Amino acid sequence: MDGVKDLVKVLTTSNGKVALEKATRTVLELGKVDENKLKLVEEEGLIGGLVRVMRKDGERFRVAREDAVRAIMWISKGGSAEVKERLFMHEELIAGLVAIVGQNGSEYKWAREKAVAAIHNIANGAVLVKKGLFKHEGLIAGLVEILGQRGVEHKTARENALWAINNISSGADAEVKKGLFKHEGLIAGLVEIVGQKGREYKWARKKAVEAINSIAKRNVGLLHFPELMLHIEAIIGDATLSGKDTKKMALKLKKKIEHMGGGGQSNPSSTQSFGSNTAGSVRMEKELAEMRTEQAEMRTEQAAIKSSLTSVQDSLFRVEKALATLTSTLAPTETLDLNDISTTLSNPPPLTDSTGNNKRSNLAILADNQDSFNHTLKKVKKEKEDVSRSLSALEDAETCTVCLVAKRGVLFLPCGHLVCCGECSERVDECPICRKVIRKRLTVFM
Repeated sequence: MDGVKDLVKVLTTSNGKVALEKATRTVLELGKVDENKLKLVEEEGLIGGLVRVMRKDGERFRVAREDAVRAIMWISKGGSAEVKERLFMHEELIAGLVAIVGQNGSEYKWAREKAVAAIHNIANGAVLVKKGLFKHEGLIAGLVEILGQRGVEHKTARENALWAINNISSGADAEVKKGLFKHEGLIAGLVEIVGQKGREYKWARKKAVEAINSIAKRNVGLLHFPELMLHIEAIIGDATLSGKDTKKMALKLKKKIEHMGGGGQSNPSSTQSFGSNTAGSVRMEKELAEMRTEQAEMRTEQAAIKSSLTSVQDSLFRVEKALATLTSTLAPTETLDLNDISTTLSNPPPLTDSTGNNKRSNLAILADNQDSFNHTLKKVKKEKEDVSRSLSALEDAETCTVCLVAKRGVLFLPCGHLVCCGECSERVDECPICRKVIRKRLTVFM
C-alpha cells in the first residue's frame, strides 16, 4: 500500500479540514479490502491518527470524524481474530469509540451508529476481548442508554447496540455473563425491547431475546421481571411479531423461566406463565414486590430526612451568624458568654457619654435576644440529633446483619428474610433472624 506513511503524517499532525477528510476517506476505502486490514492495523501511528480525528469536535470536522469512525468499522468488519485483538489492544481506540457512543448531539448521530457497529465487530473476537470490552468503563452504560432511545431515527444505533451486547455475551465466560446480568438497567432495557410491538422492532426483538438467553442462563434473577413472560407469550402467539428463529428462541427462554419458577420441575407442555406454575412462585413474586415497595419507601424517607437535616443545619448556621453579628458590636474585652450576659446587665457600670449609651444599647439587645437564641440553639441541636439517629436507623435497615458493611441483597427461602449480603449468605446455613434452615437463596436487585 503506497502512500500510507503520508496518510499517517496527515492524520497525526494536520488540522486542515480538507486534508483530514481526504486522508480518512482513503483509509476507509483501503479498509474495505480484506487483505489490507491487518496491514493497516500494523502500520505505526495509523490507528492513533484515526483516533485523533475521531476526537475532533464541532461541525467543521464532522465529515472527517465520521469517516474516521467508518474506517475503524470497515477494518474490524469480517477481519481476522488477530485484527480484532490488535484493535482492542489499542486502548485509546476503544476509549474514543466509547466517547462517541456517549455523545447525544444530532451532529454525532451517524458517527454514533458506526461507532457502535465498530464495537460489535471487535466484540466478535476472542473471549479475552469480550471480557476487556465488558470491563471498559462506560461502554455497557452507553449501550444501555442507546437501547432506551425510541423512534425510527434511532433504529440503526439501537440494533447495533443489541448486536454489540450479543457479541460480547456470546461465548463469554461466566464472569462476563454474571456481570452483564447485574449491570444496572441492561436486562430491564432488553425486556422492554422484547415487549415493543412496532414493525421497526422485529429484528431488535429477536436480538433482545437472544441476548437474554445468552446472558441469563439459569439466573433466577429473571424472576424479577414478570412482564418478560407476557412479552414472550405474545411473540409465540403472534406470527406478525416474530420470525421462525425468534419464536424458537422465545420458546427456549419460556421453558427456562418456567423451570426456575417451578422450583426446578420443568413442564415443557405448559402454556401458563411461570407466575402460575406453583403457589410458591406466586407467593415469592408477591413478597419480592412488597420488598421492592418497602425499599422504595425507605429511600424516599431517607431522602426526606437528609433534606430535613440540611434545613436544620442551615437554621443553625443562620442563628450562629446572627449571634456573631451581635457580639461583634462589642469591644473585645466586653464580649461575654451568653450565660454571663444577665449577670453583667444586672450591675451595669455607669455610662454617661454617647459611647457608653451605645454600648448599653448593644447589651440590652443581647439581653432581649438571649432567651430566644438559647431556645433556638437547643431546638436546632435536638432536631439535628433526632435526624441523625433516624438516618442511622435507615442505613442500618439496609445493612447486612452479619458483616454490618455491605447492603442486603439475598432472600432466604422458605422463611423469606432479606438480611444478608451476597458474600455473607454463602457462609450461613441458618437464617440469622429465625434460625430456620436455608433451603434456597435468591439474589434480589433493589
